[in-house]
Amino acid sequence: MVEKLTLFIVEDEVLIAENLKFTLEDLGFAVNGMACNVEQAADFLTNHRPDLVLLDINLGTKSTVNNGLALAQRLSQDQIPFIFLTAYADRDTIMQATQLRPSGYLIKPVNASTLFAAIQTAIQNQAPASKAGADKLPGMEEPDYFFVKVGKRNLKLYWQDVYCLEATKNYVQIHVVGTPVTYTVRGTLQSVMQQVIPMALQPAFQQFNRSTAVNVQHITRYDSEAIYCQHVRISNTRLSPKELQVMMAGIRPQAPPAS
Repeated sequence: MVEKLTLFIVEDEVLIAENLKFTLEDLGFAVNGMACNVEQAADFLTNHRPDLVLLDINLGTKSTVNNGLALAQRLSQDQIPFIFLTAYADRDTIMQATQLRPSGYLIKPVNASTLFAAIQTAIQNQAPASKAGADKLPGMEEPDYFFVKVGKRNLKLYWQDVYCLEATKNYVQIHVVGTPVTYTVRGTLQSVMQQVIPMALQPAFQQFNRSTAVNVQHITRYDSEAIYCQHVRISNTRLSPKELQVMMAGIRPQAPPAS
């Protein structure tokens, strides 16, 4: 059974927290709780274990400056990965924060693509022995993979193996070669292609009809009405036969999987 990765938000600005929740849900994650102070967060963590925490550094009044760092210490002890999401970018704050080994440090406001990349990197580096995430702070590269949750296991899928994006009413399903598992993101086909897929791989995805985009590296054959990714037929209403022929002339088809 495919489940969503669960995230917990600790943010004292309610509007920011709500907007962040909507963004995360659009990206295919589940937000299983929100807290506006350390006490609420501690109560939640007593009974729940999220896959990742998004944590503001400054919570509450000026007398409690940087108390998000205290909560980060508990998360480190409990081996729960967390990302600092803060408006503070001064050197002293960053130095204090990185000593706690966060999986990321993002400066507000943060866009959806940066947030998605940071979360995937954090999940990758959640093993206690790993410090790769901390080594990359505060900047982070876009990962070439993403995770889906199957039972209690995080399944790592690579963007290069994505062969098709299929849009339905309000969602886009991401199909991967060699597995029936799909990743579902809320939004339009264009928004997913621009905000979720790593920038380096975006040119490989071509829209062939109103609701479907295909990674052209996975096209194995084509005719006047459709293109094919192995046994999957996808109608082509966007490219003329000549345009398709020119495009395919520069593509080396993926080898079929070994039987």
